Amino acid sequence: MGEDLFWAIRGGGGASFGVVLSWKINLVYVPPVVTVFSLSKTLDEDATRLVNKWQHIAHNITEDLFINLVITPINSTM
Repeated sequence: MGEDLFWAIRGGGGASFGVVLSWKINLVYVPPVVTVFSLSKTLDEDATRLVNKWQHIAHNITEDLFINLVITPINSTM
């Protein structure tokens, strides 16, 4: 293996792996004003409906708008 090869483990098993031979970086324009917000919901606050709605609209929105969904498990001892 040469120094220009990078090994990457992917998948769940030890027999599943890939080799990264190269990658390309695409720089994009960032406007001078960027708005960011975070919205946290629990299952009791109808988070399931929100995820469902995101699944239906995310692929249809303009490329000028970036939306991201992050699901984080929490452990509550109430």
